[in-house]
Amino acid sequence: TSAHSDEEFDGIAKRFDAAGDYESSFSFYKQSLDKDPDNVLLRIKVGESSWKMGKYEEATFYAKSALEKDPSSFEARRLMGRILLAQEKGKEAMTVFTTLLQERPDDPSLLSYQGVCLD
Repeated sequence: TSAHSDEEFDGIAKRFDAAGDYESSFSFYKQSLDKDPDNVLLRIKVGESSWKMGKYEEATFYAKSALEKDPSSFEARRLMGRILLAQEKGKEAMTVFTTLLQERPDDPSLLSYQGVCLD
């Protein structure tokens, strides 16, 4: 997948997200993933759409499938942390975010997620 295609995907998803239309975002990414099943970014995007709709089992499936293809994927691991947090598994989510923060100590979103884990 070219960077241009990734930018197009992100632009469309942002429009769907801004409208709160996560079903459309999911459908778009799922169709793209069906055409390119090895694409880790698309697996993550489908998982993120599922997560935003509160479909945590489905989101977990896609996050784990992304990690099977790329175990070091920062975005897939962050998605797993967000899913765990949404499922009120704060301790497990904290472990994920702490590990990610060691890799990217300047990422303020990770500190924010850690704070939510502590609530």
